[in-house]
Amino acid sequence: MQPNYFPPHQIAVTYTHTGTWSGPIPAYAGAQLPNTLAKLSQGKPITVILYGDSISAGACASSIASPYLPIWGQLVVNTWQKIYHSTITFHDTAVGGTASTWGLTNVYANVSQYNPDLVIIGFGMNECSASTLKSNLTAMMNNVKTVNPNAEFILVSTTIPNPIDPNFNCGQAQDESAIPKSHRDRGCDGGHDQSPPRIIKHENIY
Repeated sequence: MQPNYFPPHQIAVTYTHTGTWSGPIPAYAGAQLPNTLAKLSQGKPITVILYGDSISAGACASSIASPYLPIWGQLVVNTWQKIYHSTITFHDTAVGGTASTWGLTNVYANVSQYNPDLVIIGFGMNECSASTLKSNLTAMMNNVKTVNPNAEFILVSTTIPNPIDPNFNCGQAQDESAIPKSHRDRGCDGGHDQSPPRIIKHENIY
């Protein structure tokens, strides 16, 4: 697939929807990241790593085609810098086509060695086993913690592929269950749930 395949096929919504959204609404979860928020609030520098597959790497993102919007990880960091006026060192070490087993094998070189304050992990699109994903996510976080015990994490559940495509659906809908909730009490937040894409795909198959 060409790297700029999706941008030309995206649509721009130019009207304001007057209906009521009855689905889930994301809630503020800053309390799950006390170390990161404390540093940002004090204007201290932090290091953020984005680690995952092609979605995190920015494949087919509009950063390579009009309107040339940065990838989502950079947008998050840009917003934090505007709000907190902190210096944020950002590394996107994600690699397209990878799964969590590759992520665990390469976690020190791609994440831990940077001694990060916050790690955003987004594997799952190329994953067919939620149990393997859960085990690997836990091991990745433990590896980072050996370098920086105060490191915190945002775990991003992958989106759900188009259900009418038989070639790319292999269990991603179960990936949300792989978020290790046992880590929620030590600097880990589930940054995305799969409810909105489930609802959208139920209402409008494309």
